[in-house]
Amino acid sequence: MHILKTGITYNPANSLHVLYLTSRQAELLQQDPTVRSIKRYVEPMLSFQNQEIFPHDARFRWTGDHFGPLVVPAKGMNLEITPANLPLYRRIIEVYENHTLAVQDGDIWIDGRKSDRYTFRMDYFFVMGDNRHNSADSRYWGFVPEDHLLGKAVMVWFSVDPEAKFVEGFRKERIFKIVK
Repeated sequence: MHILKTGITYNPANSLHVLYLTSRQAELLQQDPTVRSIKRYVEPMLSFQNQEIFPHDARFRWTGDHFGPLVVPAKGMNLEITPANLPLYRRIIEVYENHTLAVQDGDIWIDGRKSDRYTFRMDYFFVMGDNRHNSADSRYWGFVPEDHLLGKAVMVWFSVDPEAKFVEGFRKERIFKIVK
């Protein structure tokens, strides 16, 4: 099993190496005689709100590992909007779909009308990075509206091993391969 050095961090305070592994990778690594022990760690739900995590609201104590549940809006979807779920959809309604929104005495007002439902005009996407624990993605900045998408990946045109020397690091088996 090959583990990239760039995927390992070291905490000198407690002499621990941190690796992001699948369960299968952890099993294989545990068989290595030089490995003393492996302890699984999943970021716990928080007793406080993490300001970095979407929707940036104290009612949501989500983390990068424990995120959601949430409904990803689709064009034509009619969703109940409440003060409890408004932080998830407020930016969509105000910024991406250009409506005025106010909350008064627990009631939601959209374009000057009291509203408890909203019908979305666009499709939205929840985007997750390919390096889950080292990605800025929808867990941090929220939904991506369809009109912000610029294209679709169809082919890997260049790929290198980040730990190899430049020429030796070319991943010839991946270059010009179609993305599935």
